[in-house]
Amino acid sequence: DRTELLRLREALVCLRKGGAEAEGLYIYDVSLPLQLPGLLEHVKLPRYFSHCYLQQTMRPHCFSKSWPTLFIGVKDSQAKLHVDQWHGHFWMHMISGRKRWTIFHPDDAHLLAPTVPPGKHHPVFPGLADLESGAVDA
Repeated sequence: DRTELLRLREALVCLRKGGAEAEGLYIYDVSLPLQLPGLLEHVKLPRYFSHCYLQQTMRPHCFSKSWPTLFIGVKDSQAKLHVDQWHGHFWMHMISGRKRWTIFHPDDAHLLAPTVPPGKHHPVFPGLADLESGAVDA
């Protein structure tokens, strides 16, 4: 996997151009309140999701004011199999394109061969292709 940091403007220009330059480009978890407050003014949150428990803790923490966040991916981009770290509310608004979600019941997590790396609190999963092919023992 290749990770490269770009300014948001550069990433959006690259996405708009498309082609090989945009292949695999994914804008991940950009905080609207902290990094794009002007855009947040134009986002209407569904009422069910407008109260996030991360914003209602007694003591402030590093995520108190970071939600909601922005993700942008090119055609055929995908996220790896994962558990959202806060197990909280999640909503998604598609501006264009389609997204396929695969959701597993928590009771079936052991079938997905999770491992918890040293010093981490959340499981890491092998790729779905490896699980489907039998390359990984669950």
